[in-house]
Amino acid sequence: MADKRKFAAYTKVPVATSQGEVEKLVTRYGATHFGVMREPSGHMVGFRINNLSVRFVIPRPDVKATDRHGYKLSASALHTNVERETRRLWRALVLSIKAKLEMIESGLACFEEEFLAHVVTGSGRTIGEEVIPQLEDIQSGKMLPLLPAPKE
Repeated sequence: MADKRKFAAYTKVPVATSQGEVEKLVTRYGATHFGVMREPSGHMVGFRINNLSVRFVIPRPDVKATDRHGYKLSASALHTNVERETRRLWRALVLSIKAKLEMIESGLACFEEEFLAHVVTGSGRTIGEEVIPQLEDIQSGKMLPLLPAPKE
């Protein structure tokens, strides 16, 4: 059973509709490229705005294999719960991107501030993937170099 407190817990909006909304949103705000990739581990959404490539990942939901009484769910019920949670996560992504773009449009932030963690670097990883593991060291003043030292 879905958690009623979670955003869009009972949404019936199909994933394809949410994907279309994301594409329409980012295109309206200047995206020159857009794509969605589905794989067993989840979905990836990518687009290019302001000459920056952006990637969001929606992992395949890890839902409980038991009901609220502790009984094992049937394969059909488990599949239904995964589908429900996938739809919910897509609705959350639509909301997040819409909010980020509205912050930019309203002049409260710039594109880089809102999307920085999701900008793809030359290594193929996002800035968030590169920097988040180092946050503790950065805050403690033990900042690790992001680039190698110049060769002499």
